[in-house]
Amino acid sequence: MRRGFGILLAAGLLLVSCGVQNGEVTFKFKTGYHEAQAETMTGGLGWRPDYEGYPWTEMKKEVKGVPENWADVMVKEVVMNYDQFRYQSYHAGIIDKDYFDFYFKGEPDKALSQRLSEEFIRCYFYVMRGKDEAGVTRYLIDSDNDHDFSNNAPVKLLTHEEWDKLSEKEKRDACVDVRVEAKLNGKVRTLTIPFRFMDWNGEALGWTAFFRGEGTFLGRKFIIFPGGGLDFDYPTFRYFENSEAYEDFTEGNLLFALGDHYRFNGVDTGAMTVMLEKQPVGEPLLAAQVGYTAPPFQGKEIFSQETRRLEDYRGKYVYLVFWSRACPWCVKEIPYIDEARKEMKGKEIVFFGVTKTREEEMKPFMKEQGITLPTILSTDENDISGLYHVRGIPYPVLIGPDGKVLAEGGNLRMGSLLPKLKEFVQ
Repeated sequence: MRRGFGILLAAGLLLVSCGVQNGEVTFKFKTGYHEAQAETMTGGLGWRPDYEGYPWTEMKKEVKGVPENWADVMVKEVVMNYDQFRYQSYHAGIIDKDYFDFYFKGEPDKALSQRLSEEFIRCYFYVMRGKDEAGVTRYLIDSDNDHDFSNNAPVKLLTHEEWDKLSEKEKRDACVDVRVEAKLNGKVRTLTIPFRFMDWNGEALGWTAFFRGEGTFLGRKFIIFPGGGLDFDYPTFRYFENSEAYEDFTEGNLLFALGDHYRFNGVDTGAMTVMLEKQPVGEPLLAAQVGYTAPPFQGKEIFSQETRRLEDYRGKYVYLVFWSRACPWCVKEIPYIDEARKEMKGKEIVFFGVTKTREEEMKPFMKEQGITLPTILSTDENDISGLYHVRGIPYPVLIGPDGKVLAEGGNLRMGSLLPKLKEFVQ
């Protein structure tokens, strides 16, 4: 196994002090094993055959070095930047224009070419599972990303329990350094990123990639943790007042610094900048964030077909949960929500779900399951989920009678929901 510790990116990246420039704050891109695994990029894949018509199946024919004595061999790709993966696939003729337009939704070609490469780059790498002659399941990681497994030794996948028992040195030693390519500052770079690979009950492979962005803003340190790839899709912004005190922000959140509010509008990895927008003084501060006024919205409720407006419920508590029929964790939340609705009957609180699932799919499912939670549709034209910057579901939010967000996230889920509601609702 290879050690991945304290590795900086290849020379030539802009390592400049960070300052405010037209709302953009530059940051350094760093890789290497470090703490804060919970905020480090994670993902996984199931050990299942590609579905029929999967557009990238043909790519795997270029892979070499599959052991001849292995049975039940399966090769899967780990994609580090889905935007780059799709963009280059379109220009290589692997996916069509409709597929391309669906994912990029009319983003101008000039903007795309600034952050993505038309040429095929290795923004992904391959992993393999198979059974050796003794019938033992083995795993190979193409860590040098040459599409040849013959120069890679089998690795042992750890479980979460096994990982937690390791010392910090053993954790560093258990990481595998993987080479991937990314377009940064207009040039394609080769990055060496430490990964830990985990076994999920023999059915799936989980992985954690140790990289992040670091910089300073108004003299204080910040760290950007990626949430979806090398393009820092759905990032988390951690702003440090000092080494012990910090706050977490996700896209759309407001941070208060030196007497002013700034909205975190995401990250442009191609230019290695964080977008921070200074808020005008005296205007209402809207954010789906504790302590701020929840953004107003309206939408059609599935069963009644009536329009629901958040502003109509001023003076009452409003519990919102973003969910979907396709999310098993969401469905498991419903009995806890039903219990809270029953316990809170007669109190000044209303309960609503919000879903992006199409009405013709959601309505019969809710009827079949006996789900009576009033649920509002979030559509492309009326994107409530986007307004609230929802990146994962289920995502609950509790709004107070004055319209301000009182709580959100894990504090309002499962067995924690009813006790938390009772703290607020009298």
